[in-house]
Amino acid sequence: FAEPICNFGKVASGQVVKHDFLFTNTGNAVLEIRDVRASCGCTTASNWQRAVQPGQTSSIAIVFNSANFTGPVSKSVTVSSTATNQPLAVLHLNANVWKPIDVNPQYVYFSLSSDIGTNEVRVVRIVNNLDTNMDLATPEVVNSAFRAEIKTVRPGKEFEVHISTVPPLPTGTVQGAVNIKTSAANMPTITISVIAIVQAPVMVMPSQLNLPPGPMPNLTRLGVTIRNNSATNVVVSEPALNLQGAAVQLQEIQAGRIYNLLVTFPQGFEIPQGTRGELTLKTTHPQYAQVKVPVVQMPRVQPAPVVQPRPNLPASNA
Repeated sequence: FAEPICNFGKVASGQVVKHDFLFTNTGNAVLEIRDVRASCGCTTASNWQRAVQPGQTSSIAIVFNSANFTGPVSKSVTVSSTATNQPLAVLHLNANVWKPIDVNPQYVYFSLSSDIGTNEVRVVRIVNNLDTNMDLATPEVVNSAFRAEIKTVRPGKEFEVHISTVPPLPTGTVQGAVNIKTSAANMPTITISVIAIVQAPVMVMPSQLNLPPGPMPNLTRLGVTIRNNSATNVVVSEPALNLQGAAVQLQEIQAGRIYNLLVTFPQGFEIPQGTRGELTLKTTHPQYAQVKVPVVQMPRVQPAPVVQPRPNLPASNA
C-alpha cells in the first residue's frame, strides 16, 4: 500500500467521507484480494478488483459514516490476500468528528415515587461550534409534567437547559419533550426527549400469585416482595391468607424499606371451588393501609373424551 493510514481531519457529524487506498502488486504472480473487512458497520468497502496482475496498481475504496460519533475516531480495515509477504494488511482511518451544534445529553431521565416531590434538575448542555453566534428561543415543553429553563453560559456559544418535574405525577412512564427554536439554519429546532419513571409509593411484586392446577403434586413456596419507595419508612405487618393449609411468613430485609413474604402451599393443595384466594397485609403508609394480593389457581386439565368405535352394522339386502 502506498499509504496504509488515512486521516480525514475535521469531519462534521453525519458526513459520509471516502478514501481510495492505492496498492501495487510487486510480486511476480497474480494477487488475489480475498476479503476486505472493516472493524464496525460505520465503515464499508465498495467493490474492488479481485485479481491484480504483477506490477499493476489498483485501489480499495473505503467509506466512513460519521453519524453517531463525536470527538476523535479511529477505525481499521483488514485486507486478506494471497500476498506471501503480507497475507493480512491493516488499513487505518482517523477522523475528528465534530457537531456544529452539540446537545448533550439528548435524552433526560427521572426516577421517582409518585408521592414525593423532587427538586432534582437535569442539565442539558448546548454548545454552538459554528463561527457565528446562535440565539435560542424560550423552550416549548410538550408535557406539563415537566418544566424547562435556559441559562446562558457564553452568549451565542454555550447554554444550559435546566429540566425538572412538576408534581404530582401519575404512576408509570411519563414522556415529554422540550423543543427549542434556534437561529441556526442547519438546526432550526433542538428537541430534547424527557422520560420520568414514576413508581408507586409501595410496590408489591408480584401483584398476583399463580398456582398450578390442583391437587398440587408437590409442596410449593412462592415469594412476594414489598418495596417502600416513599420518603419515610413503612412498617409491614399482619400477613394473612384466607386459604386453609397455606402459610405465610414475613421477613424484613431492609428496615422500613424492603420486606419479603414466603407463602407455602402443602402437597395436595387445591383452592376450594367458589373460594377467592387472597393474601392480605397491613402497612403504615396512609395510602396503602391494607394491601391485597389475589391467589389464583389454574383449572384442572380435563381429560379428552373417549370416542367409542362405531359397531359394524350388517349389510342390508336390496
